[in-house]
Amino acid sequence: MKTCITLLGCFLLYSNVAAQCPTYQTLSGDATICQGASTIITLASSEIGVSYQLFSYRIFPPGYTDEEGETVSGTGGPLTWTVSHQDSYVVDATKGSCVRRMDGTVQINTLAASGLYGVSSSGLCVGSTITLLLSDSNSSYQLIRNGDIYGPAKVGTGSSLIWANIGNGGDYWVKATHSTSGCIRYMADTVKINPPLSNFSLTGDATICFTTNALLTLSGSEPGISYQVQKRSFDFGTTSYQFENTSIILPGTGSAIDFTVTPEIGAGETNEKYRVIAIDGSGCSSIMAGEVTIDFYSITPIPTITTSQTCGSTSVNLQGSHNGIVYSIKNSSGITSQPQTGNGSTLFWTVSNGPASIESFDPTTGCKRIIYQTINVIKRPIEYVVSGNATICGTQAPIMLSGSQLGVEYWLYEPEGGILGTPVYSSPQNGTGASLIWMVDGSTYQVEARNSLCTVIQDGVVTIEEIGQSYFLTANGSCGAETTLTLNGSQSGVNYRLKRDGIVVASKSGTGSTISWTSPLLGGIYTVEGEKNGVTCQMNGSAAINNSPNSFALTSSLMSICNESSVTLNLTGSEVGKTYRLQKWHFEILGGFQFVNTQEAISGTGSNISWTVSPHIEVGESNEKYRVVATDAVSGCTAISNTIPISISIPEATIGASGNTALCPGQSVTLVANFGSSYLWNNGATSQEITVSSAGSYSVSVTNSQGCSKTSPVTSVTTNPEPTATITPSGSTTFCAGGQVYLTASYAQSYTYLWSNGSTAQSIPISTQGSYYVTVTDATTHCSKTSTAVNISVNSLPNIIVSGPTSACGSATLTASGGTSYLWSGPGISGSGNYKVVSSLGTNTYTVWGYDSNGCYTRVDRQVTIYSSPSISISGASSGCNYVSLTASGGTSYSWSGPGVSGSGTTKYAYSTGWYYATGYNSSGCSSTASKYVTVNPTPSVYIYQSAGNTCSSSTVSLTAYATSGSSYYWPPAPPYYSSSTYITVQAKAGQTRSVTVTKNGCSATAYYYVDYCSGGGGGGGGSGGGGGGQMPRIAASDDVTSDELLVVLDDVTIYPNPVNRELEVTLQAPASERILVHLTSQLGVVSRASNFEVGQQFMSIDVSDLTEGVYFLQLGSGADAKREKVMVLHK
Repeated sequence: MKTCITLLGCFLLYSNVAAQCPTYQTLSGDATICQGASTIITLASSEIGVSYQLFSYRIFPPGYTDEEGETVSGTGGPLTWTVSHQDSYVVDATKGSCVRRMDGTVQINTLAASGLYGVSSSGLCVGSTITLLLSDSNSSYQLIRNGDIYGPAKVGTGSSLIWANIGNGGDYWVKATHSTSGCIRYMADTVKINPPLSNFSLTGDATICFTTNALLTLSGSEPGISYQVQKRSFDFGTTSYQFENTSIILPGTGSAIDFTVTPEIGAGETNEKYRVIAIDGSGCSSIMAGEVTIDFYSITPIPTITTSQTCGSTSVNLQGSHNGIVYSIKNSSGITSQPQTGNGSTLFWTVSNGPASIESFDPTTGCKRIIYQTINVIKRPIEYVVSGNATICGTQAPIMLSGSQLGVEYWLYEPEGGILGTPVYSSPQNGTGASLIWMVDGSTYQVEARNSLCTVIQDGVVTIEEIGQSYFLTANGSCGAETTLTLNGSQSGVNYRLKRDGIVVASKSGTGSTISWTSPLLGGIYTVEGEKNGVTCQMNGSAAINNSPNSFALTSSLMSICNESSVTLNLTGSEVGKTYRLQKWHFEILGGFQFVNTQEAISGTGSNISWTVSPHIEVGESNEKYRVVATDAVSGCTAISNTIPISISIPEATIGASGNTALCPGQSVTLVANFGSSYLWNNGATSQEITVSSAGSYSVSVTNSQGCSKTSPVTSVTTNPEPTATITPSGSTTFCAGGQVYLTASYAQSYTYLWSNGSTAQSIPISTQGSYYVTVTDATTHCSKTSTAVNISVNSLPNIIVSGPTSACGSATLTASGGTSYLWSGPGISGSGNYKVVSSLGTNTYTVWGYDSNGCYTRVDRQVTIYSSPSISISGASSGCNYVSLTASGGTSYSWSGPGVSGSGTTKYAYSTGWYYATGYNSSGCSSTASKYVTVNPTPSVYIYQSAGNTCSSSTVSLTAYATSGSSYYWPPAPPYYSSSTYITVQAKAGQTRSVTVTKNGCSATAYYYVDYCSGGGGGGGGSGGGGGGQMPRIAASDDVTSDELLVVLDDVTIYPNPVNRELEVTLQAPASERILVHLTSQLGVVSRASNFEVGQQFMSIDVSDLTEGVYFLQLGSGADAKREKVMVLHK
């Protein structure tokens, strides 16, 4: 036998079966590592089906008992473990129940290393600061950028380290080196700094007309980067000019981008300056190279302009016109008329169509501007027809005005004595462009149209005759024999017809007061209708009348009897379907003497009916009266017979007592009968009085002198018991503070009470907690009894708090707390819930009742002021040429947004088509927003070209006007002419100045051309909307060159063709010796194309196929040496 001792101390005995233990393998991997680093421990091999566990050495109790990681299954090959701390390591292998330690012990030692600390940055942009949050004084720290050393190393200080003003983008981390061990450790975090943004150049210097747009060009851009235009503005805080952001932001495209700006100069300024800032997604920014200066042509001061309105026209006076400036009236469609040239004096216009404005045109610069914004003309309202004569039934009738105008008020009147008088309504109807309708009562009506200056009575007077339906038919009963029908009013001139079951049975003329129809009336349903002018109106109400029964005679077999003797009453007839009830004359406590029913009703048989009665007359009465009431079983209508009196001898029988009949034990009382001829008591006594001492019921029969007898009511003699003493609460004996409960003692008429709180009432209110009892005393017997006590509990009230604002715009939320449920009331709110939204305008008080779990409640009132939001509107034209003026109203201040529009103010100018928004604020600080969509049309381009003829050889030449396709042409003095073509030709003579005006989409432009003496074909002039005037310089043409193939020579530069359709060819006479800037700009200064002649380049082709037709300027170079020439783009 062989014994194998394992780590666990188990013994493995080998007998006939060999033990299946793991094979011994060697463990290796001794190493020395830096603190925080790791190393590999390797087992040379392993067996499948065997598990392996790495252990480290534990000091106490000593031994390899600390497991390192999870158990690893054998693979048939080597096994490895990664360890990072200093220790001795062994491996145990387990197979089944056998555990065997592998050969070899591995020792891992560690060297000191720097601590692991965090790294942060002040931002993501170049120029940010990188900070190591903590450092060791025994280590040095190196900043690493993208794997390369960045700057010199820093020695640890025991606190944070800083690398300031990082100048390059990339991924940064920090490497720490321990000064003693040399161990290297990388700090915990990597910091990313974005790379600097690419720098591009901004160009676009130009001189433009006031209020026109300018084009800024950035030479390049990067995708993912935003580019924002900044404008120089005067900062009153610093009293200096500074650049501020505008709302113009464009995304980078990877190529050059253009910005359209609308310069607005302030007082004392002659130009605007712009620059562009680039911003990436992280907020990093960089100012692009170059600043652009936009100069303005000089602006002629605006003269003093006054207007005077009358109904139908407005007079305009322009005082102090400027020499050479052309002033025109411009209508809302953008068409100008009535041009006058300034001469230093006053100019006059009469405007009959508005709204309009005054436009000034400076022929020197070609600049136009609106110098007076709005000339309104108040036109006389159109006269429409009023109709609607009618007769109506109670309700209203329509009056119609056949048409209406926007901006006109229409007032409805009831004229009297030839004058309109006071309007029917406190406010008019506003014209809609369609017919108007008023719903009116009966009267005579006229309509008046008003605007701010004009008043027009509309055609026609309408009369509405009304049959009033407010009268009501009533009946004072439902039976025909006793009913009157009454209509509670009537109208003179109206015939009122009474109808039974839809058939007219009577009629009466209206008197202005009530009218009636009296009984007898036959059974049926009655209604009333009024009739006038053939119009019938149903009155209110109806009455159902029933037929009454027939009346028969009542007789009696005897007319005089003893009281309570019998007599037969006979009714001489009856009707089937009717019931008959005998009634007796009787005294009732409520109502006195009256007839009351005595027996059950008897159904009629068609013959006589009889009743046997025993009259009973009370003391003081001498007879009995009877009658019969007949009742219809269906309708309830009645008929009353004659009355039969029966004379009755009535004996008296009463008992009087000498004292209280409620006896205490041992007491007696004497009972005395009233005076009569004889007496018989129920105990056999025959005397008038008897004395009794025991409880019982006693009565006496008294016979009078007529022999009629009567037995008295029973007199009860009782022995008094002790009184009842109980307390009954009126409600719960547990209630809320401020509440109460009534405690009521048992009642008897003779009882008196004394409560524990001193009260002597039968019922007492209790509002405080405590125990209460009552002593009850019978006032007759003086017997007393004390009740059981009743306990009262009082619960406290909940503390309810209401939170929420005391003032708000539009609405506010009030929230209650401190209870379990709540009920609300106040303007616009009700119901339950812990909060409510209140929106009633003004200052209102809101109430909440808060309940707790006991059902107790507290009321809280809260006062809240709700301010209304302003009703903001934007006025101004919906479309215009080049710009539209927009004015906000309804508030006290405004903020604007829209294409190119921002900031505050009442009025803004829209230069682009789109939506514009004005947010208005009222004095309460509340706001609302209005919007308006505006269409801004560009002014068309026009250019005059002398295409044929020679004033030296002929008396006339041909002038051709080229303009934007779809324009209409006007060559004075010829009539206006529309052409879908882009050009039109007329004849002109030497020495003449011809002009052409073109209009498109309501916008106009005019070009002028002077035909010089001995001038040949090929001259040209631009329009005020198309880019200047005069002839093109140095034009070369030959017989085989068409107008589309002209050559323009600018010193050593050739432009071909001009006008151009698709490709504009620019050729230098010699290759460029330096870089030459090339710009193609529109007449507004917007750069449409930009390029460069590079060194050695001689030819350039510019694609203009997608440009809008019109005049453009080709500029080569910059500064004082720049060359500039007009280019006409025409697409055929």
